[in-house]
Amino acid sequence: MQLKFELFDDFILLSAVQPNNPKALRIATASLKNVVKLWHYSAAIEPDAPTLTPLAELTGHDKQIGNLVWSPDGRYLLSTCDFALLWEITEPPSNNKFKKYPPEVGEIHTAVWSPDSTRFMLGYFNDILAMHNITDGTIVKKKLEYSARAICWDPLDRYVAILSFDNHLYLRKVPELDVVFKKVSLNLKCKKFKENRILIGLFYHHFVVVVDIF
Repeated sequence: MQLKFELFDDFILLSAVQPNNPKALRIATASLKNVVKLWHYSAAIEPDAPTLTPLAELTGHDKQIGNLVWSPDGRYLLSTCDFALLWEITEPPSNNKFKKYPPEVGEIHTAVWSPDSTRFMLGYFNDILAMHNITDGTIVKKKLEYSARAICWDPLDRYVAILSFDNHLYLRKVPELDVVFKKVSLNLKCKKFKENRILIGLFYHHFVVVVDIF
């Protein structure tokens, strides 16, 4: 299958498909110019060459965007550099509203949403883990031993699994974020939760590690 694009005027760093939108398929992209763009995907005109039509530009970043993550309900888009911008995607998408979350000391390395789309978690390079509740504005912060390389959120909303840069796997209870499990691991990267198990993919290897949660 081919994709037919409008001519891009910048290099695309990140892309993310909006979930749970029965009316239209939308894609968000982040460019080297620190701009997020929304696109409408359509295959109706030319089935063999689907098109991407620009819908809106989301500006506000002054540094390279490192994360671009939709909430599971498709209502919000989170983009980060050393601070986070939370976009509420409206109809029409040209009237999107956003809220800025001030930076900690250090760039944001990873970002993830809660299963119910009410909270998001940021892992900073300065070893800070911050969970923001977008409904009541509360924040839970933890100082980690090492920065979070990857975060996986339990779909049952009980735990988050955090792989740190010292190659330790931590299981933290939500919402307190206290450690309930710690394991020394190899060079791992969190993939996803499945029921009561964490699936962990390995860098440079062709197998996975499965950790049971009871």
